[in-house]
Amino acid sequence: MPIYEFRCNKCRKLTSVLSQRYEVPKAVTCESCGSSETRLRIGAVATKVANQAKYNEDFTGKTLPFLKSKFPKEFERAGPGVSEESVAHKLNEQIGGQVDRVIDKTLKNIHDSK
Repeated sequence: MPIYEFRCNKCRKLTSVLSQRYEVPKAVTCESCGSSETRLRIGAVATKVANQAKYNEDFTGKTLPFLKSKFPKEFERAGPGVSEESVAHKLNEQIGGQVDRVIDKTLKNIHDSK
């Protein structure tokens, strides 16, 4: 059963709708402000992966302003239909991977020097 997300044109909040069929709902009311001015948002597709994400959506949301200020070209390159949250998640995973490699290397050097 697909979950469709609609962004409110007034308050910019997302409303998720679980559909019993593969038909996109036509009219969706914003759960936040009650506006009927919503549009379907094209988001990421959920897939099963071997490794779980390092960062949850709450963390991604909190880092979004910083990432947009430090990596504006990444957000511009993403193109239409790609959410800012998706770009932020990808950047967080890349940065986290770099941090992990530095920590692993440092720990290995400490261990090897003993």
